[in-house]
Amino acid sequence: VCLCFLMALCSLAATAGEYRYSYFRNLSITDGLSENNVRCIIQDHNGFMWFGTKDGLNRYDGVNFKKFQSRQEGDFDFSYITHLCEDRDGLIWVGSDSGVGYYNPETEQVKELDALTKDNIAIKGAVSEIVEDEKGLLWLLVDNQGVFSYDKHKNELKYYNLGSAVQRTNFVSIVFDRNGKVWLASF
Repeated sequence: VCLCFLMALCSLAATAGEYRYSYFRNLSITDGLSENNVRCIIQDHNGFMWFGTKDGLNRYDGVNFKKFQSRQEGDFDFSYITHLCEDRDGLIWVGSDSGVGYYNPETEQVKELDALTKDNIAIKGAVSEIVEDEKGLLWLLVDNQGVFSYDKHKNELKYYNLGSAVQRTNFVSIVFDRNGKVWLASF
């Protein structure tokens, strides 16, 4: 009985190993990815996988890649992508090392978020995180600038002045607790 149990256990372990490795694939530039250095990945509500790389945005449908790259002078430079976020309306928000933009699925183009705060402050640094809260506001953490929120329905960008010592802090994560308080993490 003990020998039969041991044989069944070994057979199960061997099968589990085959199962585990048979469902993973490595995707690279040979498969159509624009750059092997992937900084962020999300899956949208349609099932597409989005890869933010050092050479643009890549959409993967399970078979093929479609590349979105900023190549024209004066375009929003989203060549070095740092963060991706899909909002509840299906827009893909693209944080780069020089600002933030969004991918519109209707036009299949990435456009720069060109909104300014009431004090004419624009997002110009590397975006470390983009998160949508329960009210639909986007929260953006920007290196060497700090914390912003954006209401896309009002096209209203708000900057949160947290004091000069804190502003030099580069935040890496933002979460909201059940009481509506905002928590920031930094290095």
